[in-house]
Amino acid sequence: MSKFISLDKCLYILLIILSILMPFRELLSLYVGDIIKFIPDVLTLLLLMYYIIKNKFKIKLRIIDFLFLAFIFTGLISTLYNHSSIMGFIAQTRSISVMYCLFYLLRVIPLEEKKYITIFKIIFYTSIALIIMAISEAITDKHLFFPLEWAQSIKFESNFDRVYGLLNNPNTFAIYLLLIMLMTWFLSEKEKLKVNWVYYYLSLTTIFLTSSRSTLILLILLLIFLLIWIIKNKKYFKIATISFLLIASFSSTFLINFGNKVILEEFYNGKRIDFIYAPDYNPSNPTETPVTPPLEESENNETQGGSILERVEEILSGKTFTDSLTNGRIYNILLGLRIFKDNLLFGTGFGTFGSAGSRIAGSHIYEEYNIHNQFYADNEYIKVLVETGIIGTLIYCSFLLAFGISSLKNVYKFLLFAITIFTGMFYNIFELQVIMFLIYLFFVIFDYYNKKEKSKINN
Repeated sequence: MSKFISLDKCLYILLIILSILMPFRELLSLYVGDIIKFIPDVLTLLLLMYYIIKNKFKIKLRIIDFLFLAFIFTGLISTLYNHSSIMGFIAQTRSISVMYCLFYLLRVIPLEEKKYITIFKIIFYTSIALIIMAISEAITDKHLFFPLEWAQSIKFESNFDRVYGLLNNPNTFAIYLLLIMLMTWFLSEKEKLKVNWVYYYLSLTTIFLTSSRSTLILLILLLIFLLIWIIKNKKYFKIATISFLLIASFSSTFLINFGNKVILEEFYNGKRIDFIYAPDYNPSNPTETPVTPPLEESENNETQGGSILERVEEILSGKTFTDSLTNGRIYNILLGLRIFKDNLLFGTGFGTFGSAGSRIAGSHIYEEYNIHNQFYADNEYIKVLVETGIIGTLIYCSFLLAFGISSLKNVYKFLLFAITIFTGMFYNIFELQVIMFLIYLFFVIFDYYNKKEKSKINN
């Protein structure tokens, strides 16, 4: 066994690959095929097998690991009990388990501090590249750094105004950037990592351009945390810096959105030419027949106002709540509760209610409850409640509780845990592998520095 590469080197190489691959996975799958999405799965599971074999099948499990496995087992029982699709169960299990396997490997295979720093620097510079391309996407109205196929798949005009980034999802992209900003701030304090204020300006601007309301709420909560930290450490000059960055980034967002609207109205009669009309379309003759259906007006709360100002205005006016109640996240919750009442104990089965599994394998409950095939729950907790019932939900809550308790020893780790829990109210967070990759990795990095500080105190 000594002739083989060490486990820590394997993990280090894997993390480097994932740091670059994960944010570009959607783009690569567009041109290479969906097979590219399984590369993280294969590499992670191969390393897990290598670890198990090298340790002679002696693996150390914590309470959190047993609870995670118990949840998966409950999902299997629920699937068999309801005669649900085994393919749906496999797809759902895969979506939440691969990154957890990586989390396990991160915990049992320690890395040197410089390797953690190197990995984060790769993530950091990758995010800068994504930010630059996203701002270019916004300025050019998706003519640069945004595939034509993706642009044509955007159905509503208001969503077209939002920056999607190369993750091809404005909400996921916003959370991705926010998590990296948090870790950047942490390492700039712990490691004196020099980060120019321009990074924070560009990152905040991009987050505002995504018009992600849930991320905006998280940003406000993080700003409150930073304010408390500033007062506690008496670094009051940072208040002026943060205020300047917020004003500058918000102003830039407004100017980009306003500029795009002026250009559209002035030169293209409000039509997005390249995506609606044929390539040889002549702007001087706007009566040509479109080759794809024109963008539609939004009909639900998830696709209303495109700019951040419009979306905040909808929240304050109560329009978001009203729309969500009829055809949005609140409606999904009410629908889920109705289905849960009919399947109290074991739920409807893994991958049957607006999850990764149901997207791939369909669901046997959709026809009964008049749910369309592409339905997505957009809520981690209602999904778990419906799919696994009371038993699965209790185990899942125990898993989250164990996660939370393990986070209490470090304020940054607990903050990351709180972000994860909060985000789960708006998205199926544990299915978002690109996000869970960062969350699990950052959990371990926070743990490392927590242990490092304790050892200093003891010595």
